[in-house]
Amino acid sequence: AWEIGLFLLAPGKVDPAVPRDRRRVDVVAVLRFPPERFHVEQFQKLGRVSGTRGPLVEVRGVRPQDLPALARPHWVVRVEPLHKEGGS
Repeated sequence: AWEIGLFLLAPGKVDPAVPRDRRRVDVVAVLRFPPERFHVEQFQKLGRVSGTRGPLVEVRGVRPQDLPALARPHWVVRVEPLHKEGGS
């Protein structure tokens, strides 16, 4: 039941501002705590980790269809675009 719940909640953790019409997207995964090596290795299965800042992990080159898998773990709070439109 726990795994089913994580599966069903994952798409809602992905910010709607993350583009879905590209081959690859760059995102920030917001965790509940600063990541350890294990967490970084899990993200590297779906993209290229380019850095961390506190509880934030930058993951580049993620296929849009893999976003729910990136958001699925219970320790991921949300997934946002790496660069907000019109922002930095």
